[in-house]
Amino acid sequence: EACIALGDLVFSIYENTSERIKSPAWKEQGASLRARDRELKEVSAVASQQLKQKKKNETIDPWLKELAIYRQNLGRDVGQIRNERAKVEGSINEYKQIALKTLVQLLSVADDSYKFMSKFVYRMVSLWLSSGKIVEHTQMDMIPSYRFVAMSTQLFSRLTHSGLPLTRLVKRLVSEHPYHSLPQMVRLA
Repeated sequence: EACIALGDLVFSIYENTSERIKSPAWKEQGASLRARDRELKEVSAVASQQLKQKKKNETIDPWLKELAIYRQNLGRDVGQIRNERAKVEGSINEYKQIALKTLVQLLSVADDSYKFMSKFVYRMVSLWLSSGKIVEHTQMDMIPSYRFVAMSTQLFSRLTHSGLPLTRLVKRLVSEHPYHSLPQMVRLA
């Protein structure tokens, strides 16, 4: 039960973060950040131009001081937003790897009494094939092959695009479940 709850939690965190990055609000915030970045460059250019025109002994106008304060605050805000966005965008890969690792562990240790186990198989394979991350042979060998029988057509169609772990999994499916997998293999050949 704990493995199942953890698998659901980790996958939902990944999915929510992924949806957040793909949302229109995220794109609008990116456009706003680019606009504020342009504004910062313009303010910096005006401030530096005004400072160059001032003579050494001449006092600095109050509006130029205010402009410098505005530039400093705008620069700080732009930097914070850029850092936050970079952290969220960087975390998506971390969440994907954690979700993949958790789902592989779940599928290798969970018993078959849970009736929705196939949803975890589909999630794991989806993450595995979309991430491009090669799952170690030992991890995939720990998962019973019968869990992948329902997905044999999808797995066989990906043989040309994926690496050794998928090839090993397909070999296991063909040798351990020939009645279910050989017709699929022949059809795709």
